Amino acid sequence: MTQNARLCNNSPVIEPMRALKVALVGCGAISESFYGPAISAIAPNDRLSVTCLVDPDPRRLSIVGATFPSALQLLGLEGYNSEDIDLAVVASPQRFHAEQTIKLLTQGVHVLCEKPLASNLYEAEEMVKVATQNKRLLAAGLFRRFFPTTQFIRDLISGEDLGKPIRFSWSEGGVFDWPAATPSFFLKGSSTGGVFADLGAHVLDLLLHWFGPVADFVYQDDSMGGLEANASLHLRFEAGVTGQLRLSRDTPIPNSVWIEFERGFLWFQGGTAAEVTLHFKHSNLVAKSNLYSKSNQQIPFHLAPGEPARTYAQSFMEQIRNLCRAIRGEDTLLVPASEALASISLTEKCYASRKLMNMPWLSASEQVAAEAFVG
Repeated sequence: MTQNARLCNNSPVIEPMRALKVALVGCGAISESFYGPAISAIAPNDRLSVTCLVDPDPRRLSIVGATFPSALQLLGLEGYNSEDIDLAVVASPQRFHAEQTIKLLTQGVHVLCEKPLASNLYEAEEMVKVATQNKRLLAAGLFRRFFPTTQFIRDLISGEDLGKPIRFSWSEGGVFDWPAATPSFFLKGSSTGGVFADLGAHVLDLLLHWFGPVADFVYQDDSMGGLEANASLHLRFEAGVTGQLRLSRDTPIPNSVWIEFERGFLWFQGGTAAEVTLHFKHSNLVAKSNLYSKSNQQIPFHLAPGEPARTYAQSFMEQIRNLCRAIRGEDTLLVPASEALASISLTEKCYASRKLMNMPWLSASEQVAAEAFVG
């Protein structure tokens, strides 16, 4: 029995063949475009049944309810019966995550909480503590951990196939085009931060997952009292790896990630699930390929490729499937909420020490005024 299975020893046993009853808490764009389709796709094989939808906007309930017509529709968590829910996906705006997640955990419901997990480190730690106290599983919605590229890079680093990593550069973002159902992405009272807190939650998590603890950093953004649309972070990790990160919400920038190793380079597009480019320093050629699982059938001198590795959509589904298997005691939870604490802590430290990005289009007087807002 796995550690996570033991964690649930005192919770009601989920019979292997009984469908897990799922609630979607928050019926915005992420539920409409991602969680709804993903759960619908895996429900027959993974024995899931969406029994409850929660959102304060009746229109959003109606839109997502079209996918789950038998689900109870509620304007708030006050009206649900915890006995009718095994697992809740909390996909509401960030400011509600801690309150809703803690309420659900306390009432015996396992939770998958969207990123950013919480508004601050204190809230996140409380969520993790409550999950442990109530012997319920709490997963963080950092689904990029399930990308084959993520595992491939982790294996490349641990095995030192290209030597030790030396430096990296990560650039990702563009003009905001997410079909948000509310303006919470742009309201300071609704979100902790802008692009750095949102997209950065994924990126910082992967960098910490690969390279370990951070030794020092310099953070800059264009926030002047509001939420940043552009952010820049220079990092030095305790392992010696250095690099820079650039994120944007209003400017088309190259979607490009490269990592330099002692004997070569690896390149991929941010958000790409299963395609990488490798360049060995002694060669004039590069290898660009989709990732495949290893075949069990050996042929002379190498292994034939097996099945294509998971796609973007399949990786999103896998985070849900992994949690469901963990609830049933069939698997270990791969991204528990505790895994998000390091990136949340780093985000807080960056915001606390923020400096104004270089914006040469500002006049001298505008630059002084901008600096005053930051200070």
